[in-house]
Amino acid sequence: MIVAALHRPACGSRKVAAPVLSIRSKAIRLGGTKSESSQNWSADDFRIRLLGGLLAGCALFTGIQPPEASARIPTDALLDLRKIPRLPSPEVLIGAQSGTYQGKTFVPEDVKGEVARIMTLMQQGREASLSGEYDTAVSLYSTIIREFPDLAVTEYARVNRALMLYQTDQTSRAILELDDEEVVLRGNAEVHSALAAILYAERPSQILRSEEQWDLAMSFDKRYGNPEWVEREKAWPPKMIKALNKFLSLQ
Repeated sequence: MIVAALHRPACGSRKVAAPVLSIRSKAIRLGGTKSESSQNWSADDFRIRLLGGLLAGCALFTGIQPPEASARIPTDALLDLRKIPRLPSPEVLIGAQSGTYQGKTFVPEDVKGEVARIMTLMQQGREASLSGEYDTAVSLYSTIIREFPDLAVTEYARVNRALMLYQTDQTSRAILELDDEEVVLRGNAEVHSALAAILYAERPSQILRSEEQWDLAMSFDKRYGNPEWVEREKAWPPKMIKALNKFLSLQ
């Protein structure tokens, strides 16, 4: 129970005494017994302690930072998200494949010409491989890599060249190029399966890595576990198919 008593003077000439707040409460001790305790605080002391408790509670639940910490938080460099350009919609991207969408050009003419030349060279390289002209295939894929090094589609020319290099007994170079493509095209089942087959056939000390690469390939495309499909659809050269069969039979 809280009782506040304000002592007033008996006459107007007497000095007014400071107000006193008398607090009486019943305290429960840890042992479970009850006893009365009392304490007298001045009104100023009470207000100071009350204000301090409220501020401490605010700091606890809202995480108030000291002035020197909050002063270091940059507020004038916050991004205005409304100014960030938005990506085109899927419809726009699909239309961009043919160069135009609703009368707007998205693919420059020179880029379309480069892509057309790359696809022509890729087809010629495939035909050379099927006809057994593996050195010619290496030369055609190298032309793509030399003339268009910065285009994404060139990465597939690098993969095909690595397969042709293995066919022409340039094993170390083929492994190095497939290692590079495994980083660039992570998740490409053809790269993982080709690297697994070559490592298993040519580098017995890296059998564990070969199996890891195969697990990655199978997690993305299980068709590479069928050598007939790989030879027919991906046009792998004979030596690559032999290495793949050796891996699958665990010889």
